[in-house]
Amino acid sequence: MREQEIEMLQSEVIIPEIVQRKANLAFRQIQEESREKERVISYRRARNRKFLVAVAAAAGIMGAITACTAVYLHWSRGLEAELHVSEEEKRYLEDIKIAAPAGENSGVTSAGVTVTPIQSIVDSKFAFLSFKIEGYDLEEGKEPCFENIGITVDGSADFSWSASFYDGLTTDEMGRVACQDGTPVQDLPEGVPVEQYVAEDGTMEYDVFMIANVEEGIFIDAPVHVVFENLGTVHKAEFFPDLEGRWEFDIKLSGSDKVRHVSSGNEIGDSGAVVNYADISPISLQVTYDFEAQPEEIEGVGKDGQPIISTLYKEPPVLTGVRLKDGTLLVGICNGGMTSWEDLEKGIYKETFATNRVIDTEEVDALLYLKPDGNGENMFAEENLYIVPVE
Repeated sequence: MREQEIEMLQSEVIIPEIVQRKANLAFRQIQEESREKERVISYRRARNRKFLVAVAAAAGIMGAITACTAVYLHWSRGLEAELHVSEEEKRYLEDIKIAAPAGENSGVTSAGVTVTPIQSIVDSKFAFLSFKIEGYDLEEGKEPCFENIGITVDGSADFSWSASFYDGLTTDEMGRVACQDGTPVQDLPEGVPVEQYVAEDGTMEYDVFMIANVEEGIFIDAPVHVVFENLGTVHKAEFFPDLEGRWEFDIKLSGSDKVRHVSSGNEIGDSGAVVNYADISPISLQVTYDFEAQPEEIEGVGKDGQPIISTLYKEPPVLTGVRLKDGTLLVGICNGGMTSWEDLEKGIYKETFATNRVIDTEEVDALLYLKPDGNGENMFAEENLYIVPVE
């Protein structure tokens, strides 16, 4: 259940794991232990921006993918880790223009630091942008951070976004935080740093995640203007300046609106939520439900110490992935995104998530949801899932 204002039917934006990695290990452990109970976890980070984080996990490999002899781009290590992408899947996303270069020869140097846009991943609902940073000497144990960031798409800022330096961490097949090579964080030898912002070649990476929460399709073939100002480190949401600089870019995105539209009409267990239809892209899921709003008033205390009453609404079971026609279960793949009541009175509810796996859309035959009583390392076992067929 989530607190919502009665008079507001606005989307709740959920930022992905790719931008939550700056949280400390204690937070990560809490996240892992409570993921079977909580839909989202909220916390505050640098620049006082609020992020909501969806739990991500899982496994799976796409089926047959078209191969060709074209020249392919060199993927950023952060986006490669974010999508757990195979070489075949890289080629597929590039062939359909979801993945594309972002101007590798257009680096900008300021204050002795060069920032270069290197890659984009774009569909009708989400966009990722990756930048390489060269020439900055990061002190060991510190977290890098730009002081100011500005992003517009075709001159508009009417979308949601977040960003962070890539720290070398991802998730393994059980949803546990792991190094990019797959080593679980808890298995690292004593003294080995957990967060590794600096790659072996001395560069760093900065990744931007954008959500088309107002108008879909705005990122495809769109011009993006990005400005970074001043570079330093951050600790406990406080920025510590190191150098003054300005890095400004005009980037033309690529992208694809390729989706498979499927319908269902099946209820998710006995939850009362009925899957109406879904749009499945290789990197995202959007599902619309018929689901009667069930409000409940909860008493609380406001910032001024005075009692307040909030309204909570029951949510559908947690969407966690898809089943393929060969029986493969891709679970825990729902990453950042948004949820919203399209029409509270009529009971129309929508969820839109980026995925942390590449989906072979034509092979999907069911959506997967977590049962409320599933928990622990077996939470993704088939017996702990509602399987809702689609066609």
